[in-house]
Amino acid sequence: MNIRKNSLSIISWIITIFLQILLPQALVFFLWMIISQVALPDENTWGRWLILLFLIMIGFILGIILSGWVGFRLRRSPQPILLRARIFTTSTGVVLPLLVLILMGSIIAPGNRTDFSEMILTNWQPKLSIAALGMGLLGFYLPDWLLSKPSE
Repeated sequence: MNIRKNSLSIISWIITIFLQILLPQALVFFLWMIISQVALPDENTWGRWLILLFLIMIGFILGIILSGWVGFRLRRSPQPILLRARIFTTSTGVVLPLLVLILMGSIIAPGNRTDFSEMILTNWQPKLSIAALGMGLLGFYLPDWLLSKPSE
């Protein structure tokens, strides 16, 4: 019975983490499709890029928190969910790499659109977006790691 319970727990963790990776990306995609069709012009501008980064931030935070919260509820974990701490650490983890990206874009963007497109959009934006997702996941589980008692 104990082996079955442990294997179900491991499987539920794997499914939760998979959903925490998949759902934020799906949210960003759908938010971008809705916003770009309704409110944004077709040309690539600095403002459009900032809106995209804001949507990435919101989608990642909501996706990680919601899927993690559902995972905790379905597992009926005896440990507290610590929702406020998870929202804070997840948000911090997602926002920091995107702030670095905005800073890099603000330095390069006023000079040359070709450099901006080549350096930021094709090189750094995908890397720092993945870093934001990873740091958001780490931020979601950080309260557990900080508040867990060492096993004896």
